[in-house]
Formats: sequence, structure tokens, C-alpha cells
Amino acid sequence: MKKILIVDDEELILWGLSKTIKNLGNVDKEIKTVNNGKDAVAEIDTCMYDLCFLDIHIPEGDGIDLMRRIKKVSPRTKIVMMTSYDLDDITRKEIQENAYHFVPKPFNLPQVREIVESALSVNNSVR
Repeated sequence: MKKILIVDDEELILWGLSKTIKNLGNVDKEIKTVNNGKDAVAEIDTCMYDLCFLDIHIPEGDGIDLMRRIKKVSPRTKIVMMTSYDLDDITRKEIQENAYHFVPKPFNLPQVREIVESALSVNNSVR
């Protein structure tokens, strides 16, 4: 079973991504959603995820710092960074070097489906 973590402070994003990913029928998956950095840290410190959708701007934390932490404790976790804000050059470079993919908000769901299918393809498990 593939484990997916979604971290975003917008309930609609959490719901929409969860529903979209659940409806992909090609892989058994478990999806966990959290809406702040504190809960995200608790999750990544106790569970290895195959895929993480991570907003850059989250309450009680920073998405870039959280991306670094995930890469440290679980380097095989594929991280998809998301934001609706413009990125400075330093942040853009860090995402290019450490994330599996970047998705600007608002995103389109067919693009999300492609990213998930690619990230969770055979032999791409954290275990």
C-alpha cells in the first residue's frame, strides 16, 4: 500500500487532492491530510510516506523547511511542492533541487493525476 501525505491549510485543497488521488484506481493507497506544519512534522517523524503534496505557506511551519526535513528522514519520499505565490530565485532553486515536482495553484486535476501516477509507479515505494 502506498502512503500519501497532503499538507495544506486550505480545506478545499485537502479535500480535492484527496478525492482525486482516491479515485485513481491503479494502486492501493492510504491518504493522510493535515492542515499545519506541526501536525505534518508529527506525521513525517512517525511514518514513511511514498508521496507528499506540500504547500509552501502553512501555519505553524514553513513548507521549505518541512521539505528539507522530509528529505532528511525519508529521502525516497517524493515531494510535490505547491503554492499560489510567486517564488523568488532561491526558493525556486531549492524546489528544483529537492522536490519531485512543483505545482502552481490553482492546479488542474489531470496534471495532478499524471504526477501521482508517475510518482507511485511500480518500484517507487519508500519501503
